[in-house]
Amino acid sequence: MRRGLFLVIMLCISWAAMAQHRGEEYDNRQYSDIAEQEPILSDTLLFYRILHRPTDLYGEITAFNFSFIEFARRGIPHYAHPTLIDNITVRSANNTILRNLGLTDIVQPTAEHGYTAGSTHYLTTEGVPLSSARTSLFFTGKGYLGGIRATAHHLLRRGWSISAHIAARGGNSLYADGESLNSIEAGIRLSHDLRSGDKLSIILATTLARRGIRSGTTREAFTLIGDNLYNPTWGYQAGERRNARERGECVPMMVASYHRQLSERTELLASIGGEWGKTTNTSLGWYGAATPRPDNYRLLPSYYTDLTVAHTVEEVWRRADSRYTQIDWAELYTINAMAGGEARYALERRTSRIARGEISASFRTAIANDISLRYGVRAAINATRNYKVVGDLLGADHLTDIDYYLVDDDTYSLNLQNDLRHPNRRATKGDRFGYDYTLVERELSLYASATYQTERWSIEAYASLGSHATHRNGHFEKEIYPAEHSYGKSRTIRLSPYTLSTSAGYTFSPQHHISLAASLSRQAPYASSLWLNPQYNNRTIDNPSLEQHFTIDASYKYRSAKADITASAFLHSTTSATNTLRAYDDLSATFCDIVTSDTATLSYGVEFASEIRLSSHWRTTLSLGAGNYIYTNNPTITLYADTDNTLISQSRSEMQSCHIGGVPHISGSAEITYLDYSGWACSLGVNVAALRYVEPAFTRRSERVARQSATSEEIFREFISQEQLGDAATLDASLSRWFNIGQSRLSLTLSVKNLLGKRDIVYGGYESARIRHYRSGAQHIYRPQDNIVTYAYPRTIYFTTSWRF
Repeated sequence: MRRGLFLVIMLCISWAAMAQHRGEEYDNRQYSDIAEQEPILSDTLLFYRILHRPTDLYGEITAFNFSFIEFARRGIPHYAHPTLIDNITVRSANNTILRNLGLTDIVQPTAEHGYTAGSTHYLTTEGVPLSSARTSLFFTGKGYLGGIRATAHHLLRRGWSISAHIAARGGNSLYADGESLNSIEAGIRLSHDLRSGDKLSIILATTLARRGIRSGTTREAFTLIGDNLYNPTWGYQAGERRNARERGECVPMMVASYHRQLSERTELLASIGGEWGKTTNTSLGWYGAATPRPDNYRLLPSYYTDLTVAHTVEEVWRRADSRYTQIDWAELYTINAMAGGEARYALERRTSRIARGEISASFRTAIANDISLRYGVRAAINATRNYKVVGDLLGADHLTDIDYYLVDDDTYSLNLQNDLRHPNRRATKGDRFGYDYTLVERELSLYASATYQTERWSIEAYASLGSHATHRNGHFEKEIYPAEHSYGKSRTIRLSPYTLSTSAGYTFSPQHHISLAASLSRQAPYASSLWLNPQYNNRTIDNPSLEQHFTIDASYKYRSAKADITASAFLHSTTSATNTLRAYDDLSATFCDIVTSDTATLSYGVEFASEIRLSSHWRTTLSLGAGNYIYTNNPTITLYADTDNTLISQSRSEMQSCHIGGVPHISGSAEITYLDYSGWACSLGVNVAALRYVEPAFTRRSERVARQSATSEEIFREFISQEQLGDAATLDASLSRWFNIGQSRLSLTLSVKNLLGKRDIVYGGYESARIRHYRSGAQHIYRPQDNIVTYAYPRTIYFTTSWRF
């Protein structure tokens, strides 16, 4: 009763304390009490079964230690690693909530069952936490100031149990101007063990957040301003900092599961769930006016060929005059005031309203003591509505909803309407404008697997066959694409994805285990990549097809009272990948829809991780990764005029042998921890990453750009070369102190990332698709624009105090 009352009080206090954004997933793991990570000192045959279950020691170490750089493990983006609760897909942003609710997570790093980058599965059928509670206060200054967190678990009568979690974060960053966070996350889990042996579980979670974003820029801007944490997206308004780029979200999630033993040999897990809410991203829009972004290439000294002008601009930047180096909000209001009520500048809010539901029925039948079948069906529908909203008119009265990019167009200047059904509509704050459409995806899949498992062997064969249908619903009728070309339902794209995978594992002893897994799958591209411009065009790309993925993974695992060691070798290839983007083509001076097709990549390498308990007081963790992550062909780049789908060009892009960005080819970490069970713990770690590259741009390597516009071999090399980022290394340290007070514990933890305070570590970067154009006498010169980079934080401190009882 006391714990229940305390939970209610703490939730109310936390809710009122501050509004917050979704917390970094690693908060609860990276800064958990070291004292609670005591090794298991037994060694029995029970480990045979445990060793069969997937674990990811390498992922646990690297996810936290390499947060100072982009780290797309195995060259695969993070969004390709899904999160599931009882076979229902949820956003990975919910991971922190789910772990605090006490769900058992099984991290699968390999591509079994068709998940390209592995997956994280949360299970509700493996018990509930015992009655306990914990509350924490924490401070960081990195991205936000600090927050509060409370979690409680309580066993109720008649087989019921409840877990609840709430956390709030807020405040401005102490390191980068314009960065801020106000968010609150909450979750509740209800479980019921029926007398019949059936299990019912209901999970509800949500995050309400608004975050001020830091943007990358060119090295020229960072050098001129003298600050590697320079953020060009904010400026002063009435003496207060205001950021033009904010990200918001409110996406409640629900999953309900029912587990039933149908017979002595067959069990059923039925699940239903979904997510409903919206995410927003704000940015400044300009309409018949100059760009308000201060780091635009035309506003930097390198743009000017007149040395006198270039020197003057450079002096302004070096003085760090915020009227020029930041967004000048006062100037934007002044320009709007002189426009007769019409907005020349406005804050746009790009919104995605999510409505996604799934249902799954999974059966397991034991054919014999060592052979079992798993089979089931899964269906999902995702209808995401995307539109743009007027966020702030910046002193203007209205914004006329027309396409301002076409105002000076010789051909289409009389076809400006974004919505023919409401011509020349005057949009005010909160109104939709520009575009409004829904992408609808429907999926149905059948799957089956056979598993042979003994104390030593574990062999599985898996197959799935699905149907994937996608269409677009246009809610605005674009004038340049009238009637069914933009409004209403488009044609439906139907694809048939499938997956074949197999795995085998052998346990030599309770300490030694080896496994081999292979997977071949054909997967549907992301829905937004199937349309030339889904914002206002119903035309699909030509010949939409499935992407092919092949993965093979071999691993060795050692586990004992003294050490946990894993080593693996992997290979992953992707072929026939398709992507679309919208960008300005400098050579034709046309805004284009760009289709990249038949892209192929290859990733292969080795991973090693260990946790060695040197004694009852000392332990060390090590990780090492080495691999090669490259593009293996020259994909086709097709450019269409955005106004009428006219083919502008089609050529190959010189991508072969380019490196995949966002992943170090060599990385390593080592950490030593001292643990005194009387109440002290400290650790010191070093992390190193080498052979990193910026993300390459397909368009600037096309034959049309790199070969035809290059006037010399030197310029051609500039177009096709890929920048290698500098090697990065950090030293981290932490100190913990805890006090046992009866059956409760009070703990204090101080952690320091980048202890040496290095300020020149590049977090990551990408190539610009734009091209510089200038004259040298009578000759036109084209060169690639500078790369966009973001720098890592300098020394950062994280302090938390927790009370567990």
